[in-house]
Parts: sequence; C-alpha cells; structure tokens
Amino acid sequence: MKYLRLLVITALVAAGGCAERSGCPQQLEQMGVEEGRRGLPASLPSPQCELSEAERDGYFAARHRGLLEYCDGAAGFRMGLAGETPEIEVCPAETQKAFRSGWRAAVEIVRLEKRRSELLAEADRLLKTADGLAEEARQALIDQASARQQDARQDENDLEALRGLATVQGWQAPPEPPMGANQPSAGDDPQ
Repeated sequence: MKYLRLLVITALVAAGGCAERSGCPQQLEQMGVEEGRRGLPASLPSPQCELSEAERDGYFAARHRGLLEYCDGAAGFRMGLAGETPEIEVCPAETQKAFRSGWRAAVEIVRLEKRRSELLAEADRLLKTADGLAEEARQALIDQASARQQDARQDENDLEALRGLATVQGWQAPPEPPMGANQPSAGDDPQ
C-alpha cells in the first residue's frame, strides 16, 4: 500500500512536470527574437512553461538580439514618422538613448510638417480674404499672411535640419538627387 501511494505521488509529480512543459513553444530562440523585434515584453517563463537554465539563457539571449533591432535609432525614427508610441522601457539600456532620439526627431518632423502646412493654408486664406477689401484692411491681412509665410519658411529650415540629422545618423536614406543634377555624363572622365 505504501509502495502504491509512492507510485501514485510519483506519477502525479511527473504528470505535473509534463503539464508545465506542454505550454512551451518548440522554438524558444525564434520566439525570443520575434518578441524582441516587435518590442514585446518577455512572455517566458510562464506558469504554463517552466524553462531550464539553458533554455532560459537561450531565450533571453535571442530576445536581446531581437531587441537590438527594435531599439535602434532608425526603428525609433520610423515609429515616430508612423505616429506610433514605442515601448522604450523594453529596450536594453545601451540602446535607449539612440532609440528615443530617433523617435523624437521623427515626431518633431511630423509636427513641423503639419504646422508648416497649416501656416501656408492660413496665409492663402488671408490673401484670398484680402482681395476686394479697402487698402488699409487689405494691407493688414497681407501683413498677417506674410508673417505666416515667414513662420512656414522657418519651419522648413528646421525640417531640413532635422532631415539632415536623420540622414547623418543613418535613420533614413539621403534624398535622391534630381535626374541629371550634378551627374557625370557617359563621356566625362573622372580624373
């Protein structure tokens, strides 16, 4: 009887161990890389999946590789342009500054582009409204429109500076030169 009880307890413990492993994915490292690339929090270990030390090390090393892709400045820049709010806290400490810088630069580009467009639209509206008004009222609206255009030009300068920073940092590719601009022709000899 005592032997039977010990056998039942051993079987239950073994079954419990199997249940803990049944929730584990087959390719832990692949899962770790994918979670990292998407900036997701670690999903393992979990109550459904206990990991051995080697499995845990492999999963977290793979996750770290994925996070290095998610957390670089170029990825932050792309997320900022897309209007996404990234999960910066999942990033390794050594990547957070570059990631945050890329994201903030892109968010500022989006803000300035929107503001510039609004300023130019407002200037156009003011100029259209000025048509047909008495000279004094007309000149006041033209002056307001001119001020909006000047602000839009300043925003364009700021945008160019941010785009230059993004290019220098490698967050975005440099703009393509216009066709034929400063390109050597087939007969030119590069000396």
